[in-house]
Amino acid sequence: ENHNLINKTVQDVMDYQQAYRQKYKGRTGAAGAYQIMPGTFPGIISRMKLDPKTSIYNQQMQDRMAYDLLKYRGLEGYLQGKTPLSKIRVNIGKEWAGLPAVGSKSYYHGRGGNRANVSEKQYLDALRKIKQLYDSSKQYAAQ
Repeated sequence: ENHNLINKTVQDVMDYQQAYRQKYKGRTGAAGAYQIMPGTFPGIISRMKLDPKTSIYNQQMQDRMAYDLLKYRGLEGYLQGKTPLSKIRVNIGKEWAGLPAVGSKSYYHGRGGNRANVSEKQYLDALRKIKQLYDSSKQYAAQ
């Protein structure tokens, strides 16, 4: 079932997820571009200090929420060199089941049909590239 959630409020999305999960037992109800799980919304709302009744679940909001989740999972520590690649890949993999957190397997491999849907090389290359861009932007800013 495809339901257009863009431009609904965050509360509308959470209400939809609850109804979806009741209708389709065993389905997650993950929503939006980043497939945010129902149980994840309260933490995001709290950390971002959002009002779910007035915050609109548009692309910009979904991007902000994804960034919040990356920060929550420790991205800034990785960028600053405090968290090793081996740890950040698992931390982020705990948020997105389609990423290969442990070897080529998803952190949630086999649970509810979860599996990594990108290669380990693609994922690690992307994490390395993000760190490289971060490091070069800091060097540029310091000049």
